[in-house]
Amino acid sequence: MPRRKKSRLDPVAGGRQIANKAQVDGTEQTSPHAICKLYEHINEGQCVAVRAMGTGPFLDIKCAYLHNTVVTWFTRLYHSGRRGFVVPGHGFIPLTEESVHQILGIPHGDIEVKYEADYDMEQEFAATLFPGDGSRPNITTVATAIINHSEADDRFKKLWLIYTVSTLLAPTTDARVSNKCYPMLADINRADRLNLCKFVVDQLHEHLSNGKYTNGCLLYCMLRYLDALDCDGMELELTNTPYRVNAWSKTQVDIVAELDMLEHDPPCFGKFQLKEEFREEAASGSGTSTLGLFGGPGGFETWMKQNTHPSCSENDKLKIQGIIHKFASGLETLLGDLVQGMTAPTASNSTKSRRGRRNEIEENDDTLFEDSSSSESDGDADGDDDTSFASSSGSLVLTE
Repeated sequence: MPRRKKSRLDPVAGGRQIANKAQVDGTEQTSPHAICKLYEHINEGQCVAVRAMGTGPFLDIKCAYLHNTVVTWFTRLYHSGRRGFVVPGHGFIPLTEESVHQILGIPHGDIEVKYEADYDMEQEFAATLFPGDGSRPNITTVATAIINHSEADDRFKKLWLIYTVSTLLAPTTDARVSNKCYPMLADINRADRLNLCKFVVDQLHEHLSNGKYTNGCLLYCMLRYLDALDCDGMELELTNTPYRVNAWSKTQVDIVAELDMLEHDPPCFGKFQLKEEFREEAASGSGTSTLGLFGGPGGFETWMKQNTHPSCSENDKLKIQGIIHKFASGLETLLGDLVQGMTAPTASNSTKSRRGRRNEIEENDDTLFEDSSSSESDGDADGDDDTSFASSSGSLVLTE
């Protein structure tokens, strides 16, 4: 019986298992470098076409490689219910269409991106774009087609859009082009009106919610976290540009990531505070965070320091912070439901006038006091329904 080949872990792929060298080399095709390596092969006319499509910022990506340690850590902070990243002890970074546009500079238009299998379109477009290679060619085949095509026509635009989607905006672990890419090509002459920002958000939300941390636009995830850090004290000189993808260089990414990294295994980050806008949202108590119960991120850190034993390791401390976040989230929801239920008017009372309600209370005043005294003798001396609240609180389940 033949021996099975041992799979290896590819650090570039965020630690996913790979089986052979070909797949190792293929991981480069799902990083910013896949776009950057085409720069020298794209002529001026094609650059004009790329800018007209609304993807001009991709012609000047400053950081060609992902910082995989940051990406691996940050993507696992995603909270599906809140549609954002909860950074323990620091705050909340939302996943929004506006932030995607700010980071990547891609179109945020009025045309929905069609990302679905369509057999007719697949056959129509594949025959002209990849003659002889089928409808799901390797991503490297698309790169070769772009390099060998010197015109700035519709074929180039379609190849460019498929390539950017497959390598940067919505890459997966598959080294082949997804057949879901073809329907969006029908709007190629209105590419600048596509809502690529929503497309990136939807794809990331779907993948991260299902634990697929190596899928989706990881460049956005990396830059979203680093750009949310309060780095004013270190005199970080970023290029003055509208979009962050054209500001953060590989050197700056590496330096900030190194300074922000906490010293323990597995690697994680959090030495820097988040910018004020993310700290405020984290402490707003509006349901998008769980730190409001502790008085915000600063209060949470103080509370943790007061209650953490000195011998506790940083790794264990982070795990405990995660548990407390989940508990606080459940408790905040429970208290919110409790207050809403106690303060909301009933359907019958809402139709009565204030005078009618006052008369009803006066008429039933004696009965109410009788019920109150009865409850005091049967239960708590205060008359508070502590037993009911305790049972509700006890329904919270903490899971790591």
